[in-house]
Amino acid sequence: EMELENQLASAEEIVMVAPQFTEGMAFFVQEKRYNFKYLAVEKIRMTLQLLGSITGAVYFLLGFMGVWGVHWIDGMVVCLVMLIFVRIAASRKQFQFFYPTDISKELEDCSTAFLNVMRNMSQEQLEQFLVRQIKLERNQKYLAMVPEFMKYLYAIMPDRKSMVITVDELSELVENSEIEVAKQLRGQ
Repeated sequence: EMELENQLASAEEIVMVAPQFTEGMAFFVQEKRYNFKYLAVEKIRMTLQLLGSITGAVYFLLGFMGVWGVHWIDGMVVCLVMLIFVRIAASRKQFQFFYPTDISKELEDCSTAFLNVMRNMSQEQLEQFLVRQIKLERNQKYLAMVPEFMKYLYAIMPDRKSMVITVDELSELVENSEIEVAKQLRGQ
């Protein structure tokens, strides 16, 4: 029992790590949105590149066939100019202001700080911590993400075997946190 008590996280550690949990959850939500924003910008960039390339190719074909008085040399020049223009104007460097900022390092820092304490928490400590975090005013914005953030933390934990609680207890805890989140959202 004495060994277990020495291994458990102290109250000071738990209180000190609470801000990292909140910051980590905010970074987690931003990171989840990052991929969607990045893909949206990439789709627009690729569409612009394709439109420019297709326009150049169509103009080349019009020149090759001699349609509307366009000569094949004019078509070739316009095609090359369009290809070069598209490569420059729709490059990643030109679109860098539209890409979202990557905050994975900050998320990793907050998550690691919390994981070092979470590893030593008992089931009761972790459950009380989560209930307290769910009821905090500053966490209301990301309330629905608490259970998913806990699953993420477990997924990135490097040495799961050194945890005080078992996987089954953690699963039960996540289920209970989902219930607490639902209660909080309903206003009970």
